[in-house]
Amino acid sequence: MTKIVAASAAGDLIDPLDSPKQYGLSQNHKHLPEMQKVCGLSSAPIFVPVVDDYYKGMATTIMLRNALLAGSPSAEDIHACLASHYAGQRFVRVLPFGEQGSTLYANGNLILENIVLDGGSENGVSSDRSTRCLHIDDTRCMVTLGENAILQNGHVNTSNDGGGVYVKEGTFRIEGGTIRNCTARDGGGVFKQGNQALIFTAGNIYQCSATGKGGAVMLKAGRFDMSGGTISFGSAAQGGGVYVVSNIGIPFNMSGGSIINNNATAHGGGVAVEGGNSRLYFSGKVNISGNTCDASV
Repeated sequence: MTKIVAASAAGDLIDPLDSPKQYGLSQNHKHLPEMQKVCGLSSAPIFVPVVDDYYKGMATTIMLRNALLAGSPSAEDIHACLASHYAGQRFVRVLPFGEQGSTLYANGNLILENIVLDGGSENGVSSDRSTRCLHIDDTRCMVTLGENAILQNGHVNTSNDGGGVYVKEGTFRIEGGTIRNCTARDGGGVFKQGNQALIFTAGNIYQCSATGKGGAVMLKAGRFDMSGGTISFGSAAQGGGVYVVSNIGIPFNMSGGSIINNNATAHGGGVAVEGGNSRLYFSGKVNISGNTCDASV
């Protein structure tokens, strides 16, 4: 916190602090012992402050202490209660129990510009507590990642997909924004399913990785139209840059942009394709170069 205050005073605040972020999730905050002593508590309180660039004051998070709840309910019990309470709500959705959340959850039209959404994996937040940056979940959604919008440090564990962006339904457009340093099982940068399109006209997806398929982009359904932008320095077992699952029609249409300097350990350093029904169309000025694969076949 001292370093953050000093950086703010010097006008040198780092990008992740341009938007609010929880910290102290490990419950080892240096002020916990004095809180307990001054307040005369029998045990340390749960204290999760929120870091942001504001002049003074503090935002915090109210936690539920199990020992103080009637009947000592389990985490599953509390989840079931919240899910029942918010069932059918337009603006609040309770994720399935155990699923990692997202910094931003979209189920309507949204344009992101001049903003940083940080999943936390590089800012003192343990990997099991960090989150993906963006979840899109409605066929009516049109979400645009515009100029100076950055999604970074998103992470989901090895059983989940889409560290930067998970598109369950809806259209996602990248028009000048950046997705960087995100990790997942499949689709480190973007995991795309649903029948709508992923459209990439300008911007960057770089330094994203997957333990399985699609370091930058995993296209499971719908289509991917790329007319500009750059996918670079991605890594995965298969499809270091882009992985395309078997589909009918034209799942990947590349008419511009670059896929460069990506790496795969098994196959498809730049682009990997699964199944005979996939169709890849390349036209115009495209650059697919400098991609590597560690496998000998």
